[in-house]
Amino acid sequence: MKSALTLILLLSTLASSGWVPLSGNSNASQVEYFTSSGKPFIPKSYYPKWGWDTVKEYKMLYSDRALSDTQVSEIASLSDFICIEKAHGIRTFKCAMLGTKHEVARFKRVNPDIKTLFYFNSAFAWPYTSYTQAIPKWSEQKKKEILLQDYKTGKYAKFFNNYVFDILRPSMRTWWSDTVSTGVGESGADGLFWDQTHGANWMRPRSQMNQIQPSHVKLLKVTKEKLGEDSFLLVNNAADISSYVSNCDGVMYEHYGMDKRYKKNRHLFVKDWDQMLEVANMGKINIYRMTPLSFVPHDQSPVNEALLAKKNQYSQYADDYTRKLIPFPLASFLMGVQPYSYFMYGRGWGLYDGALIDFPETKNKLGLPKGKYKEVLEEGKMIFTRQFEHAVVWVNLNTFEAEIKWSDGSKTSNRISPN
Repeated sequence: MKSALTLILLLSTLASSGWVPLSGNSNASQVEYFTSSGKPFIPKSYYPKWGWDTVKEYKMLYSDRALSDTQVSEIASLSDFICIEKAHGIRTFKCAMLGTKHEVARFKRVNPDIKTLFYFNSAFAWPYTSYTQAIPKWSEQKKKEILLQDYKTGKYAKFFNNYVFDILRPSMRTWWSDTVSTGVGESGADGLFWDQTHGANWMRPRSQMNQIQPSHVKLLKVTKEKLGEDSFLLVNNAADISSYVSNCDGVMYEHYGMDKRYKKNRHLFVKDWDQMLEVANMGKINIYRMTPLSFVPHDQSPVNEALLAKKNQYSQYADDYTRKLIPFPLASFLMGVQPYSYFMYGRGWGLYDGALIDFPETKNKLGLPKGKYKEVLEEGKMIFTRQFEHAVVWVNLNTFEAEIKWSDGSKTSNRISPN
C-alpha cells in the first residue's frame, strides 16, 4: 500500500510539472506532457519535435531573393518549425508559392524533420502569389462573388491598394480553401500559416459584425478538411476565440510594434498567459511573438537609425540591439509557456529581422516548470515569478523589467530595481 501511494504521489508531481512517460508504451522516446492544470497534452503525429530541455523557437522569414546555402543551414540549426512569409522570393521567382517551394525542398534536405508553413492571408489579397496576381483579370461576376465591396460606395474595398476578401461569402470560402490547399500541396509545405482573422470589420456595416466569427469557423473547418489530417494549420491572433482554436492546430500571439493596449492594460499579459494554458489544454500549439520595439518608444530606439541606414541589409548594430532587449520578451513567454509553446522574437518578418539571429538564452537549460506563474504580492502588484528546473523567472509588468536566473549562474536581465 505504501509503495502504491508513493507511485501515485510521484506521478502527481510529474503531471503538475509537465511530463510523465506514456504508461505501457515501449517507445521510450514518445512522451506525454501535462499542462499547468494537470491535463495531458498528447502531440499529434505531424507536430514538430518539442521538449522542456530548452526554449523552442519558431522562425518566420522572407527575402525578395532566394536564400543562400549558408542562410538555409543557419536557420535550420536555430529552429525546426518555420514559415516562409508572403513575399518570399518574389524577385527571383515572381511568385511567392514558387519561392516557398524552392526553400521548402532545401530546408528538408538539410533537416528532414523540419516543419515548414506556407503563408496566406484571409483578409487582404497581397499580390505576391499567382493566385492573387490573377485577380485583376477575373470576370466581374467572380470578383463580386469573392471580394469585399465598400457598403457606402459599392466599389471594391482596398487595403494599401490591394483587394480585400469577403469572408461572409460562401463562394469566397470555397475559393480560398481550394487555393490554400493547392498552395500547400504544390509548395511541399507541411501546412498553412493563416494570417488576419478580423474579416476587415472596419470596412463593414454594423449589421454584419455578428456574422464574421461564424464565417471564419466555417472556413476553418473546410480548410482543415481540404488540407488533410496530417497538414498543420496555424492561425494568427485567434487564441481568445475557442471556436477558432478548436478548429486549427496552433495559434500565434502577435505583439507587433508599440501595442498601446498592453501599455494601458498590463493585465492583458496575464490574459495571454492564461490563454496559453487554455490552448494547451485543447492540445494545440502556442506561438508567442514579440518584437524588441514592442514596449520601447520608437523615438527612443536607436535601432531605427540602423534600419533607416540599411533597410534591407544585414545590420550588426540592429542585431546587437535586438539581443539587448530580449529579457522582457523571453521572460514574458516563459511565464505562460506550456507543452508545445514556441517563442518568436525579432524586429519583423524580414530575413534580417531575427530569423538569422542566434539567441544564446534559448540554448540554456530550462527543464520542467514547477507549477504556473505566481504573483509576488509582497513586492507589489503586477510582479510575477515562475520557477523551472533550471531557471527562475521574474517579471515586473509595471516597469517592463525582467530577470531570468539560470542554473549555471548566468542571468538574462534588464532589472534595475534591487533583488
